[in-house]
Amino acid sequence: MECLTVVASGVFLVLFGYWYTDRYTEWPLWGLSFPVIVIIIIMIAAAILLGGWVWDRKRKGKDPREKA
Repeated sequence: MECLTVVASGVFLVLFGYWYTDRYTEWPLWGLSFPVIVIIIIMIAAAILLGGWVWDRKRKGKDPREKA
């Protein structure tokens, strides 16, 4: 699960870097507003973490909260 947290952090850095670059340069990028970038970050991070949780449950074959 730690690896997925690093991936979600990477998504944050890439999208925030995109917004920052778009704001302070004249490069012809998409021009997404800050709230849209935040929503995209939240959605992608949630999908990564939820996907990792589902992957772990399928791999282990049982609920990790269950006692053996």
